Amino acid sequence: MSTEKTEINFVQEPYLYQNKPNGITSGYRTYTDGEGKIRAAIIITNDTIDALLITMSDNDEVLLEIQKGRKTFYAASVYIDSNETIENFQTLENILEITEGAKLIIVMDSNARSTTWHDVITNNRSKMLEEFVASNQLHIFN
Repeated sequence: MSTEKTEINFVQEPYLYQNKPNGITSGYRTYTDGEGKIRAAIIITNDTIDALLITMSDNDEVLLEIQKGRKTFYAASVYIDSNETIENFQTLENILEITEGAKLIIVMDSNARSTTWHDVITNNRSKMLEEFVASNQLHIFN
């Protein structure tokens, strides 16, 4: 087991208590967006990292502008419910529009299965997501 501490943690479907992520060390900064049942969060454990929440009013996504030293980039945590249609990528399109031309990391639980991200099967849901990734020149790391 590595003893290195992660500084930025992307979480989908966090454990909730009263609709807020629970079980996170109190010294860490936890970012969420929207109201009600939160299903995406970003937790920052390093005090030298500055973060600005970009409000999108959605329980299933959180977008931050991150600055550490002279480096600036955007970070997004996204959850797509398995019962929702994946045909409407408005959430991802909004993130790409806001961050246009900037460095961006999106960590997502899409509830889509694809050999592209090393699953053993590819389903119809993932084919639409694969097309979105390709058409927006995104890269997948799993």
